[in-house]
Amino acid sequence: MIVPMKRVFVLTQAKDAAKAVESLRDLGIIHVEHESLPAGTNLDKVRQDLALLEKAAQIIRNYSFSKNVSMVKVGDWRRTAQEILQIEEQIEALVRKDHEWQALIEQVEPWGDFDPQQLQDLSQAGVYIRLYEIPLREIEHLPADSIVQVLKRKKDIAYAIVISRRETDLPYPHFTLPACSLTQARKQKEEGGRKISALKAQLQQYANVLEGLLRERQAQGDALRFEEALTGMGRAEDLNFLKGFCPVDAIVRLQEAASKHQWAILVTDPTDEDRPPTLLRQPAWVRLVNPIFDFMNIIPGYREADVSLCFLLFFSVFFGIIIGDAGYGLVFLGLTLWAQRKAGKNIDQAPFQLMIILSGCTIVWGALTGTFFGQTLFGKVIRPLWPWLTNDINVQRLCFMIGVVHLTIAHVWRGLRKWPSWTAFSELGWLSLVWASYFLAGNMLFNQPLPGFIRYLFYIGPALVILFNQPQPNFFKRVGLGLGDLFLSVMSMFVDLLSYIRLFAVSLAGLLLADAFNQMLLPTQAPNFIAGFFSALILVLMHVLNMVLCIIAVLVHGLRLNIFEFSSHLGIEWSGSKYDPLVKTQD
Repeated sequence: MIVPMKRVFVLTQAKDAAKAVESLRDLGIIHVEHESLPAGTNLDKVRQDLALLEKAAQIIRNYSFSKNVSMVKVGDWRRTAQEILQIEEQIEALVRKDHEWQALIEQVEPWGDFDPQQLQDLSQAGVYIRLYEIPLREIEHLPADSIVQVLKRKKDIAYAIVISRRETDLPYPHFTLPACSLTQARKQKEEGGRKISALKAQLQQYANVLEGLLRERQAQGDALRFEEALTGMGRAEDLNFLKGFCPVDAIVRLQEAASKHQWAILVTDPTDEDRPPTLLRQPAWVRLVNPIFDFMNIIPGYREADVSLCFLLFFSVFFGIIIGDAGYGLVFLGLTLWAQRKAGKNIDQAPFQLMIILSGCTIVWGALTGTFFGQTLFGKVIRPLWPWLTNDINVQRLCFMIGVVHLTIAHVWRGLRKWPSWTAFSELGWLSLVWASYFLAGNMLFNQPLPGFIRYLFYIGPALVILFNQPQPNFFKRVGLGLGDLFLSVMSMFVDLLSYIRLFAVSLAGLLLADAFNQMLLPTQAPNFIAGFFSALILVLMHVLNMVLCIIAVLVHGLRLNIFEFSSHLGIEWSGSKYDPLVKTQD
């Protein structure tokens, strides 16, 4: 459920503002809404310190360290972070120089190793030497008083030295003499490489302070939020006030704190113009859907419905159908259990538990359809538990049934949320059109006879939408607005239902791809052991590729059916902001 919020104002004397914000942070229940733009010297300093720590920690993370490194507490963290950044800047400068040396080496290599200074000395003595890239067919047409020595040929281009007693400017690409010889450039590059390695070794010595830097970064993050809350307070003469939102069930704690610290508080209901944050409070097993919400960076708005349970149930079904392979499901399950064991118990277990459920759904669907790394590899051994699902028409009908149930839940739910408003009756109209679309799709795609009552659905549905979707005192205005909504949405209603056929189409694509790999690369058909071994290896790689494609398909299609089709019918825009109270995370 979405926890109800109260809009709160906490009023205190300006001289006690910092203590009040500190006490509110210790309380940890106020989602702060700034009255003015947070600004100030202290705030700028904290932001700079936080940026410094983030850069230093990121640099240290980029290096591979032994897991046995013992972490130590950072003494002067600012000096340590600055040292890390200085070393990284030196490395970056050397890397840029290394690229320059490499580019010079590649330019000079076709001409061989020579000393540019000697060529310049010869020019001062009256012997002019130029390096040109000359087409081979043009060599014999060069001036007779010039000596031409071809050093290298590349296709129809000659890398040539032209020697003469007078300065010549031939119409060919001219190679400008480098600052040093090829040998010197290589030595400089090697020296730079040694310096880079030495500096990286210095950075590796900072491995044991990473944890300390991260703790200090978290502390600076707390300090940043504190300064933002303090400088973002409203001011009126000698008074400061902090405003924000507080969960209804925490108001008593706020009132007790106000009485203790002698604050004045005002508690009101949010207005229609307010945008309260969303706090989802769910049973433990429903919270398994939160990793998906976090991954997609979505959360329902405060005044929208909490669809966590419905999202979890239907996404699990969609996942199982789209992947649709028990072998793939076992691989996912095995990898999940391995990752969960490696991560340890201190890591959030929700993502692992979610993947266990999704893998289980995949295994169940694969067992029902007899799909284990495709249906041809082990087709003689593994039989479907429910042969009805091996018929494409049956699966398509099932997808449409899932779709109509999904959308029915959306409109019934939306109607209950609107009740007792008259607009709730419009949802009965939309629901009639959803089921009319379902029967019409069955007739068009499967030649199913239309039931006799479908005409009433087409009568009742539009009538209810027109009369109740936009209730207005003026009857003609109500009808006009209802007609507009009907014309804009009636086709999308049918299209949204058809979208659920993607479950069958994407699942079939993965199955056909798996079976194609099995038929092309079956190891038992190889002429010898070596060929069979490589066939098996390539077959494994192809199935891994198919698994990746299936996961992408789930992210595209499985999430879409929940986030777009279902949510749009329920009226969810995912416009919420997460409840994020002012709290101290680092002691």
